[in-house]
Amino acid sequence: MKGMGLVLAAMLAGCASIDDGKQERAQISAQAANQLFEAAMKEIRLGAASGKLGAAADRYARALEGIRQLVKQHPESNIARKVMAPEKLFLGMTLQQFEGHIMALRERERDVTVTLPPASPAVPLKGNQRPLVVNIRKDGSYVAKGQPMDLGQIQQLLEEAARDNPRLKVLVRADGEIQFKYVATVLGAAKAAGFPQTNIAFMLRP
Repeated sequence: MKGMGLVLAAMLAGCASIDDGKQERAQISAQAANQLFEAAMKEIRLGAASGKLGAAADRYARALEGIRQLVKQHPESNIARKVMAPEKLFLGMTLQQFEGHIMALRERERDVTVTLPPASPAVPLKGNQRPLVVNIRKDGSYVAKGQPMDLGQIQQLLEEAARDNPRLKVLVRADGEIQFKYVATVLGAAKAAGFPQTNIAFMLRP
């Protein structure tokens, strides 16, 4: 009986050792995944710092895909909790106080002088209601509802729209060569007007 007890004790010790090994490997894996996550977040910050929206969008797309793969490959890490909504990372990191997500263009109010930057993956615009579209041309000028507007007029338009329909979606279509500060200005105006979330349009790669 004593011998059987020793055998059982040895087996339990072996199982504990295996469990410890699994936990250690999981911990190492999670640490590695978090390091890669931080590297991806750095890519997003670098993209925003590069100044041009097109460059920021390209870095965002690469980083987002990498983060999604990390969440899939390392479920034991806390990345999934960090990235509750990956589409919000871009604006969340570049503007911090603003929220937004990348979305596909599906509206009629287009300004043909705006060349959208490419980005993939993207999230399609949901719902049938047409969004309020603010176009930003390469020279930094604004067009909304088919009319050229200055920043003051854009702010007034956003405030009136928020009063009429707080659930209205706001879509910013900016030229890919424009400085990101112009986009940030419109996002800030939309936030101040009462829109909790503003969207940026990007051209989907084929």
